[in-house]
Amino acid sequence: MKKNSFLSIFYYIFIMMFFSNALIAEEQKKNEDKAKSDLKSTQTLEKKDASTTEESEIAKPDFKNLKVELKSGVRRLFENMNKNIPAKDFGTLPEGLSIVEGNGFRGIKITQGLLEFRAYTWLDNTGLLENYNRCLEDGDSIVAAINGSFYSERGVLGQVIQDGQIPRLKQIPGRLSRCFVCAYRGAKNAQFWYLGETSLSSMELMTPHNKEMVWFNGAADSNIRCDNLIGGGGWILRNRKDVHWEAVERQFFRFRREDQTSRKTVVAQDSDRNLYFIVFEAGFTLHQVAREFVKNDIFKGIQDAIFLDGGSSSCIVLKGKYLVAPLYMVDKARFSCIQILKPTLIW
Repeated sequence: MKKNSFLSIFYYIFIMMFFSNALIAEEQKKNEDKAKSDLKSTQTLEKKDASTTEESEIAKPDFKNLKVELKSGVRRLFENMNKNIPAKDFGTLPEGLSIVEGNGFRGIKITQGLLEFRAYTWLDNTGLLENYNRCLEDGDSIVAAINGSFYSERGVLGQVIQDGQIPRLKQIPGRLSRCFVCAYRGAKNAQFWYLGETSLSSMELMTPHNKEMVWFNGAADSNIRCDNLIGGGGWILRNRKDVHWEAVERQFFRFRREDQTSRKTVVAQDSDRNLYFIVFEAGFTLHQVAREFVKNDIFKGIQDAIFLDGGSSSCIVLKGKYLVAPLYMVDKARFSCIQILKPTLIW
């Protein structure tokens, strides 16, 4: 492990312990004050055994709420510590790519026909930036990268198709129908982008006749072939309607209370088929993200949106620098990502 990574992890643990002790002490003080007040009132009304009254009146700490407050407080602290690089410092951007940012969110927009995306996977425990630099050294025309699908220690919790092939990485797709972002190759090798939903595996998705079993947010020609795909996410917006409840009730995502306002990595598509990759900072619920897409003029053309892996994994790299820096100063993106490339041919 690199020295900087060790120091970052040590610092994070120290901050967690500090906030934990502070919040527990504050909770205990509140309970003690309440107990004293209740005891005094009780003694005024009727005389009871002081020790019995004190024992029965002291409230037990609500450790569930304490955990939520602790984790939210730590996230807010690190969000405030993260200083995003100003957009102007990224210099001239490739044609078809622009930075999108506002109050509580930041990301990129890419234009269909001018840029391409691919799913990229790796097997070790390196993060997003390190793999970006690896690809750059290998001669890839990469300009940006976004963290990918949910994962466990065994592999990704969704489907991945990389450059028309099934990568060696272990894939663990769920039985329930989940969302994906994909690219298909059509005439003249042009790439076409879709959001959609399926319960099929990657191998099944590559079989042409199975296209009829997949929902796409646009007409998908039966002659085009699946080029790149990352799945495993849930709905936020469909046809410009807030449908985030489907992710919970139908797709069966279950978020812990302390994670409901964690960072969100979101993929959205507008009516011109352009893609947006946005990270919403800690504090946004799925409903608030959907509302932002509908109400904010920056997103006025967006029709559909899904979420991929979020929390401390959420980050975006642009031109070799963090457009959205890792939350805890440690790059936790693992095993899969979406890379934005400059194509060799423009149609």
